Amino acid sequence: MAWAFSLHVFKDASATTPERFATLLGMIAAQADRVAGTTLYAQLQDNNHSISEGAGLWTVGILFPMLAKADVWRKKGQEILEREAKRLIYEDGSFSQKSNNYHRLMLHDYLYAIRIGEVNGYRLEKKAVGCVRKAADFLLAMTDPISGWAPNLGGNDGALIMPLNSCDYNDMRPVVVAVHYLFAHEKLFEQGPWHEDLYWLFGAEAIKTTSREPDVKELEASSGGYYTLRGKESWGMLRCGSYIDRPSHADSLHLDLWRCGRNIAIDPGSYLYYGDSPWDNSLQSTRFHNTISVDGLDQLEKGPRFIWLRWHDARLI
Repeated sequence: MAWAFSLHVFKDASATTPERFATLLGMIAAQADRVAGTTLYAQLQDNNHSISEGAGLWTVGILFPMLAKADVWRKKGQEILEREAKRLIYEDGSFSQKSNNYHRLMLHDYLYAIRIGEVNGYRLEKKAVGCVRKAADFLLAMTDPISGWAPNLGGNDGALIMPLNSCDYNDMRPVVVAVHYLFAHEKLFEQGPWHEDLYWLFGAEAIKTTSREPDVKELEASSGGYYTLRGKESWGMLRCGSYIDRPSHADSLHLDLWRCGRNIAIDPGSYLYYGDSPWDNSLQSTRFHNTISVDGLDQLEKGPRFIWLRWHDARLI
């Protein structure tokens, strides 16, 4: 996806010789061919990996029709994108990976894929696209209206696959604004750097549209297990649900509290997946969340690497 983006940006540059163009095109084709033959492994992860592979195949198949397998890759990418949207995005718009950062990555994949399809005359099925729209509404409901940040839930490896603006890495407004514009053709939030993605993806006319403040709905009785409550200057988020897919952190009943744009009761996220003790992904444990830990034990039984065993249920009474 990054290679395709950069190639189109710099295709008319003097440094882009026919030989260099052909070399990069060959690299793109080789990568797409490798991905197309190994998609089952990513699918079994039940996370962003499969969606990203689908977006990559869809991208190559659409943008490089001169490649022999372009049509095959486009169709396979479409199949993956449609299947995973319906499978991994829950009814309330939350995502199987239980992480706002990975939720953003997933939205960026679909935003990129849907927009490339629109421009070139290809469309994903309506049901899958409807799931993406719900996912955008979910992230909006998780976003602090002043800072643009969101609770640092679950795993976070720093992934940001569409850095098209000068906003802080933690700011979720660029992707929320862009996906909302994709569906509603209107701008959310007052004018700011979070609108730059609109220029890249939709052109200068998108920047000129009138802005409005978003209507943020409370999350309640959600299939993903997230609840929010908002006041005039503060809001909170509670994690309370049963596990449908693999848990990320042992964080049931974690409470995130925000006041005047500041996260004053926080989720530490993951910081580092691999490192020397105590930084070897230990922040996923219950004791590092704003919740109850009995006798210092985790709420789940720790398995190898990212695996948690003995999943439990949680429900609001």
